[in-house]
Amino acid sequence: MKKVQKVKRILFFATVLAVTTASAWSQQAFSLEDARKYAVQNNHNARLAIKEYEISKAQYNQALGYGLPQINGSVGYNFNVQPQVFLLPDFQNPGSGQFVQLEATPPSTMNVQVSASMTLLDGSYILGVMAGKTFKELSLEQKAKTDLEVKEGVTRSYYQVLILRQNIQVLEGALANLEQVRTEI
Repeated sequence: MKKVQKVKRILFFATVLAVTTASAWSQQAFSLEDARKYAVQNNHNARLAIKEYEISKAQYNQALGYGLPQINGSVGYNFNVQPQVFLLPDFQNPGSGQFVQLEATPPSTMNVQVSASMTLLDGSYILGVMAGKTFKELSLEQKAKTDLEVKEGVTRSYYQVLILRQNIQVLEGALANLEQVRTEI
């Protein structure tokens, strides 16, 4: 019976120790600047703003890519195992009734084709590049605005905690003063 109680006590103290250790690890002390940095890095809206900026940057680069020189090329090779043959009447001896074989295709052919194009003065391209640049800048400004909003919220919360701590100290001082007055009375 005593061993069971001893085991229960050990389990109880081990549980209490584990809970207090876990709660101590989960609480981190931050300075105001550290809290602001941590919030900007881990805030959902700030992360979305970063992703939107990266997307807008990629779209801008894609719009720029349409205006780069584009070179297309192709190569073709054809080997005729049995070339086509035309039978034509013999023009040197017209009355003979003989035919002359004329090969219509060479035994092998090769085709090479290269073309290059570039968009220089296309209005839609220029407008697309300008719109992409504007979108990228707006995304960057939106990211900065989101970061400022997150930092402002963290700062307000941080100062509220500091004010609450100061209020607790004032109330504890008032309580101590009231206790002293009570004991004097």
